[in-house]
Amino acid sequence: MAETPMRVEINGSLEGHGHLRDDNEHGDGRMELVTDLITNEHGFPQHEVVLAMGNTSPPITTPEQGKEYKARSRQHLGLNVDVLVAMMGSDTTTVNQILEGYDRPAEERWIDALKIFQRGVSNDEGASISSVDAILPLLEELDRREIKIPILWHAERLIDDKGKQIPILEREDYAVARDIDKVVRTCDASITIEHASSRHTVAYVRNRWREGKKIYAGIAPQYFVRTHDDLFRNARFHSHELCWPIYKDEASQMTIILAALSGEECFYFGSDIACHIDDMTRPNGVKITSHGEVCGGLSQTPATAKSLVIEAFEDAALLDTWKLNAFLSGNGMARFGRTAKAKTVYERRDWQVPEEIEWETAHGKHHVVPFLGGSTRRWQRVA
Repeated sequence: MAETPMRVEINGSLEGHGHLRDDNEHGDGRMELVTDLITNEHGFPQHEVVLAMGNTSPPITTPEQGKEYKARSRQHLGLNVDVLVAMMGSDTTTVNQILEGYDRPAEERWIDALKIFQRGVSNDEGASISSVDAILPLLEELDRREIKIPILWHAERLIDDKGKQIPILEREDYAVARDIDKVVRTCDASITIEHASSRHTVAYVRNRWREGKKIYAGIAPQYFVRTHDDLFRNARFHSHELCWPIYKDEASQMTIILAALSGEECFYFGSDIACHIDDMTRPNGVKITSHGEVCGGLSQTPATAKSLVIEAFEDAALLDTWKLNAFLSGNGMARFGRTAKAKTVYERRDWQVPEEIEWETAHGKHHVVPFLGGSTRRWQRVA
């Protein structure tokens, strides 16, 4: 008698950190690929809800732009996947803008979160803050008016308070200790630390949560399988695996995995799905530019990210617990005021991540190298 395949049932998941970019009409056609992967990789939608980041080109800096971008994204995602939009915060963002886009019934909002970068840290497309002090009055006023819009903070600093460059492995810890904590001590903001990669960040989130503060960590599964040394394995720089914040050491890696496995409501899934094009003839907007500069960010397919998470739970013998659903679905849904509607089934079935993906757009053929391309993954959606 044939052995029955191992299966797990997961409530419709929420992708807590996605980059849809833009379509042929408004951009370079990357939205077509990313949304196709979300809605149809392996023949099924990979997520029920996707939170799209506003650092597009040009960036989403007004509620009207958020409304238009949400409508455009829904045209590509179809009826089975809902989209939320994070507007980019800057020194000039106003309370009235937040009220116009967010102070509405949940299903009618133009924007669903506010994303914050410190200038120069990553791909902010010019929409960023000069310092924590520049955005603090806005956050205080939102708190005073009890507008609890989720704040999504890419917690890194390049320069310390004395004007010195911060070592790359310490940028996240510095930003959490100086910037995030300053906000938390000043007002009651609801903050997600995006792409948590440090064991100190996990400890900070837990401690603040126990104090009653709504501080979360978005966790991306690439941090389960890479440390900073892996970027330079075999005497090569694996640029297509570079992600900000940079991967840390094995102690932080294990702490991140254990945080995801814990099921604690302050930790939720956000894989940073994106499409970084390979085209070394272009000076910007690509993975490696014509100047030889490498853009932070990797091209991870939704099915790869989901399999990595389920593999981690399998390795820890936690597949049959509520914690897998909490991390992939429940915690993120609760964070953004959504409720899972669908049941999905994943089966233990080996499949191979493509080594490269090419597709035609109105702007020509695009080429990307997926994260973990060529590797065998263990879990695949079948229903």
